[in-house]
Amino acid sequence: MNRLSAASGMKNFHLRRFRRTFVIEYPRNGSDVFTLQALLGDRGLLVIEHYLKLVTVDVEKANQRASPCDNWKK
Repeated sequence: MNRLSAASGMKNFHLRRFRRTFVIEYPRNGSDVFTLQALLGDRGLLVIEHYLKLVTVDVEKANQRASPCDNWKK
């Protein structure tokens, strides 16, 4: 990890950062949290839920896209 960190020029380079980034970006790219849960091998959604709270803007955008109230056809 130290060698990769030096080669990339990134600071705080560690596996947890990659996992965190993956957990946040995977749903942003169109997957669902249950598939993400299966890939990570987590028994529950608590850890994933913690990370997804970091992307509240994404939740608001998803709500606007899917909300029957916001998308009511007149």
